[in-house]
Amino acid sequence: MCILTPPSSTRCGRFVWTPRQPAACPAERVAQALATTAEGKLRPVPGHYQTDFVAAGTGKARGLRVLPQELGGRDDTPLALAVGDTASDLGMLHLAHQRIAPGNADQAMRSASGITAVRGSAHAGLARAVARLVGHRPWKCAVCAVP
Repeated sequence: MCILTPPSSTRCGRFVWTPRQPAACPAERVAQALATTAEGKLRPVPGHYQTDFVAAGTGKARGLRVLPQELGGRDDTPLALAVGDTASDLGMLHLAHQRIAPGNADQAMRSASGITAVRGSAHAGLARAVARLVGHRPWKCAVCAVP
């Protein structure tokens, strides 16, 4: 299954490729998605489970530096937690106090200085990272329980 969501107010889109096994989106699907936009406006960022498309000249770290300003806050507020699985996430991870790589992360990410590797791939790894931050598994207290 392939889905291209339209750009949101954050000026990014996501093209989701859902194969039977984890894999980046095939090259022909990436080309098809890029053909729907003005040339050079988007760049693909392949991941283990999806291919993200971001505005050319930007990335997650830059977006996280700009987001507080867009929300009316200060741009020098540090992130409490960042989770990433590929080298394209390194800039974002270095903005956070807690830097986590899930079990499916590239070996270089899991062994990088200052990054803690956790068991559990993808969403399970994210849940473990959040548990490290809040002190318990997500959704297990009155504050973070699903309503």
